Amino acid sequence: MVDLAAALEDLGSRGYVAALIEGGATLATRLVESGHVDRIAIYFGSKLGLGTGMAAFAGTFGTLGDAVAVDITSVKQLGDDLRVDMDVVT
Repeated sequence: MVDLAAALEDLGSRGYVAALIEGGATLATRLVESGHVDRIAIYFGSKLGLGTGMAAFAGTFGTLGDAVAVDITSVKQLGDDLRVDMDVVT
């Protein structure tokens, strides 16, 4: 398993201040829960997949009070799709 804190610290020491990370629900959740994410962009397609499928984040929470708070900073329409930008509230 990759040490995310060490990997991000290494990138920071090389002058990187932002990273686009794509890796699935488990990686996304680990990064948010560890406090390494301050901004999120989520894309919504113009299709509604009913039933079971892949989640954007892994795990469960009991109530909305347990959810991660975000401030939505912009919503952009891209053709038939949407991009929602948000900052994680700390």
